[in-house]
Amino acid sequence: MKNIIHLYLWRNTALYFVLIFTMFSCATRYIPNTEILANDDTEAIFSLIGTYQAALEEKSIEKIQSLLSLNYYDDFGTRENSDDLDYFALQKRLESDFESMKKISLDLKILQIQVDKDRAYSDLHFFYRVLVQLTDKEMWKSHDDHSRLHFIREENHWKIIAGL
Repeated sequence: MKNIIHLYLWRNTALYFVLIFTMFSCATRYIPNTEILANDDTEAIFSLIGTYQAALEEKSIEKIQSLLSLNYYDDFGTRENSDDLDYFALQKRLESDFESMKKISLDLKILQIQVDKDRAYSDLHFFYRVLVQLTDKEMWKSHDDHSRLHFIREENHWKIIAGL
């Protein structure tokens, strides 16, 4: 009888440890301070967005363009072609915009990242402040909004293809 009790206790203890091990080994992992599931793709896109934020605050067109696909194209949701930007038009737009901007501060909250094979998107909430040089004075301008960045995987690297 004593052996049966020991066998019963040992079996229950073993099952308990297997259950605990399974629960913790299969635990869902999130990118820190977000509700975004962590995996190689979401972590790479999360990092790319952080690099974009730093490049924008530095006003580095070269760094921004290194994050873009050469196929970058954004129609801003309109039917008019006059506001469309491709990779090269975006460079000219940034050059023009950065001329009057003395300082840029950008706060981003990444709300979600969705990946589907070699395409992905991220919904963001952003708040930026820009110190602009007017003809006779400097002035801070600010804006907050939501945005969606679109990504494409090219040669095993994620690149921004639309949404800036």
